[in-house]
This record gives sequence, C-alpha cells and structure tokens, in this order.
Amino acid sequence: HQYILSGSGDKTVRLWHLENGIEVTRGDGHTGYITSCSFSPCGRLVLSGASDKSIRFWKLTSAHNPMFFDFSSSGRSKSPLLAVEMPSTDPKTWTTEEVSTWLSYLGLSHHCDAFLKHRITGAGLSYINAKRLAVDMNMTSPSDRSKVLRSLNDLFPSDRSVPSEFICPISMEIMHDPVVAADGFSYERSAIVAWIAEDRFTSPMTNLPLTSATVIANQNLRSLIRRQLEQWQPSA
Repeated sequence: HQYILSGSGDKTVRLWHLENGIEVTRGDGHTGYITSCSFSPCGRLVLSGASDKSIRFWKLTSAHNPMFFDFSSSGRSKSPLLAVEMPSTDPKTWTTEEVSTWLSYLGLSHHCDAFLKHRITGAGLSYINAKRLAVDMNMTSPSDRSKVLRSLNDLFPSDRSVPSEFICPISMEIMHDPVVAADGFSYERSAIVAWIAEDRFTSPMTNLPLTSATVIANQNLRSLIRRQLEQWQPSA
C-alpha cells in the first residue's frame, strides 16, 4: 500500500500517505471511538469498527486521489456488510470474478487471491472439499472452511454427497465419535481432545475462550452419520 490507515478516539478513520505522513482523507460517521480498522487484500476497501457497536464499510474512490465512500450511508443497505450481494446467475456458470463476489458475500474476501490463483470458477466449486480448502487454498481456519462448505452444500445440493455437518472442522474427516465442545460446535472426539491438550483454550470455530474442557457425546449426530454410512455401503 502507498497509504497507512488509522482510527482514534475522535471517531474518525484516517488515511495517511506512507512516505510523507500527510493526511490524505478521513471518514466520519461513527459515534464512538474507533477500535479497529483494516484494508481489504485488494487495498481498495476499508472496514472499521467502533465502541458504538457499529461497523462501517468504506471504498477508496481512486488510487491516486483517494476519498472514502461510505457504503453504510449510500442507501444500498441498512448494514454496510450487506453491500456485497450474491451473484444471481447459476453457480455452475460463475466466472472467477463471481466466485470472488461469493466469497466476499460470505465475509471471506481475504481468501479471494487463493481462489483466483487456482482459477476456481463455478464449475470447479462443486469439487471443492475440506482438504482442498486447507491445502490448496491455505484456509487454515476451521470456521472459514465450515462457512464455505455449508454454502457449497446450499449451492450444489445434488452434487455433494457428504453433508458438511458430518465433517470435523479440525481433522476435516467424517466424524465417527462426534462430541459437542463448550463452544456448542461438534468435533471428532480425538481431534478436539488433542486441540485442548496442546494448550489451545480457544474455540477452533470462533476463536473465543473455551469455558470448559469438557466434551459431551453428540449421540444424534453419531446416529445420523452411521445411518448415512450404512446407506453408502454396497448391497450384497
């Protein structure tokens, strides 16, 4: 970036020239002090959060003479995060750009570059699985992988035989002994026990602290998985 971003107690987001330190532009609109702000990977969008519990989505109008355009006051949406809409065409016909729009809609724009690098179009999305997300797309966050897989199940319900709910967010394999952790999510027992044993006391899905190391067997999910596995077995 040619610029650096800042937020402060005066309730403004400001853009500064990196070389000379001169203020380029500022964004007003928050009613509380700014607690966080960040550029998007492409450098053209800015997200800011404040103590008033608001989030604002800004667009830099020009690379040479940037100004903040506030989506949250543009009338396009009551929530600035909904300014990005899902592509309306058949998912199987999506271009790489429409796949990026879909990722942005899910709040995963930071993964767009990886999908563009592998030239993932709509036709290729139905073949994406948890392992490919982790290895090829470097999607290390279990929460991000789960969000993508759930959306893919909605987009391609007839093309994806394994429901995302059956996949452990940590091991990325079908669960055989699912348990519910303190965060309310289900994991393969051995995977979440190993996670906690490595002194990871935060949720793999939310990154919030786990209030307890206790896990409870998810009997209903276990029964569903066993029933599905039995249906997949070839008949004698």
